[in-house]
Amino acid sequence: MFKPRPAALAVSTAILGALLIAACASRQPPRGGPGSGPPGGGPGGMAGPQGDSGFEGGMIARPVALLFTGMDRDGNRIIDQAELADGIAAEWASLPRTDRDTVPALAIADWAATALGNAEALPNQIAFDVNLDGQISETEFRTRLAEEFDRLDRNQDGQLTRAELLIEVPIRSRSRDGGMGGGMPQGRPPGGRPPGGGR
Repeated sequence: MFKPRPAALAVSTAILGALLIAACASRQPPRGGPGSGPPGGGPGGMAGPQGDSGFEGGMIARPVALLFTGMDRDGNRIIDQAELADGIAAEWASLPRTDRDTVPALAIADWAATALGNAEALPNQIAFDVNLDGQISETEFRTRLAEEFDRLDRNQDGQLTRAELLIEVPIRSRSRDGGMGGGMPQGRPPGGRPPGGGR
């Protein structure tokens, strides 16, 4: 019966170990996936399908805000009620309508892909379809976009400025283990009590 020599066994084990390490190192996990460290990745992060965006917080615009920006006809960087009405009418005219003058809810997803940048962007087809009949009427379409406009109009003056089109996203800090912090207020230990055991 063949018995390998200790020296040969040690060399074989070392080669096998080196091959395993090389194989593991050559296959990097996708950035932004579950368990990855870079900021913005993973579920609920700011990264898209292409990977880590590097975004860690600050001011961003919602997709519907980008739509409203395109309605600024006079270039003064303010969207007023007349521009909103004209913009909504132009968007409605661009949609494929049925013989009942409604738009199939699925067509709203196609519209959102170009008008809002993504088929799943909000407001989505369900937000437009108030009575859930699978069809979007002109009234439903106008009402939804007008409500989105009002929601962004913080001072309720009937106009949207660039500042009102932006929302703030909190900056997340890196935790010691390389992941993203969970938003614990600084200066407070876990449990919500102030330092020193005060109540």
